[in-house]
Amino acid sequence: MKWTKFSSHWDSTRQANILLTVYSAIATIGILLLVGDISSIRSRVILLPPYINQEMKIGYASASPSFYESWGLYVSELAGNLTPGNATYVRHMLRKLLAPVPYQAVNTAILSTVAQEKTDNVVTSFVVRRTIWQPQTKTVFVYGTLHQITPAGRYVASSNQTYQMNFRIHHGQPSITLMSWYPGSPHTIQWYEHHDSAK
Repeated sequence: MKWTKFSSHWDSTRQANILLTVYSAIATIGILLLVGDISSIRSRVILLPPYINQEMKIGYASASPSFYESWGLYVSELAGNLTPGNATYVRHMLRKLLAPVPYQAVNTAILSTVAQEKTDNVVTSFVVRRTIWQPQTKTVFVYGTLHQITPAGRYVASSNQTYQMNFRIHHGQPSITLMSWYPGSPHTIQWYEHHDSAK
């Protein structure tokens, strides 16, 4: 056996093994860092529904204004177009979106409205005119006209109406933490500033 040749090959094999060990350690550290990075990422979904001309971004705890406004529009149309026939459906759908405390108040208001509709022999129809997203308070305002209509289709009364909803995104899902409706224009920050200065 040629000892010199064997020794040089043995030395190069040891050096290669040392280099491979170092590379393996670096790769292991890199993989662990990458796994830690990936596990801490909270993904964001981008939606582009066919009936909306702009994309909606929904994150783990936030969303784009168009997302909030779309949900506000949906909820206000549910609550605003209330009839004795669809009251159960409206309450069921709102239960999915509202936190437990505001749902109790909204449920009571819906039952009261339906009872009044039966007494007056009318149903309500809400026509939206404007939606406003107020990022400072995470509030959506949906402003429009509320009509009272008889079963025969005759308008009894009309009034301006605002639906106001505070939204939170929790694990990518919208949740309404506060909901109210009232006659007149939206009570935004600017509305309060104007009324305070008028006083």
